[in-house]
Amino acid sequence: MKKNTKGVGEVMRSGATKPLHDLQPKSSVKVWVDIDNGIADEVKWLNRFKGVRTFASCEGTIGEGGANPHKAYVMAYIPEIHLPDILKKFEIGEKGDGWVYLHPINAGVNWYDLAQQRKVAKQN
Repeated sequence: MKKNTKGVGEVMRSGATKPLHDLQPKSSVKVWVDIDNGIADEVKWLNRFKGVRTFASCEGTIGEGGANPHKAYVMAYIPEIHLPDILKKFEIGEKGDGWVYLHPINAGVNWYDLAQQRKVAKQN
């Protein structure tokens, strides 16, 4: 890690910046949120790592048409120690202060159809 020249925190190897407010003691609390079915398993997988925080996610719109299709993503803070494992399943996209966009490596799939297939497989 190197010190961020903006003075807002440390720059992680992933390129995300650890915000200064993360230096205060915190408690982890499970929260129920609504997540697109097609990205829910990836969000659950990421949150099993200690210190990972997910802020937003979308299963994407590639294959649905429309004026601005986008890949599936999870916006998250990732502690550097977990980066090697996370890079096995995700590509790093845009980076900001305390967050990165993670895109599932198999982002070319239709996430909604994949979620439906997983649901049917679990029922059988």
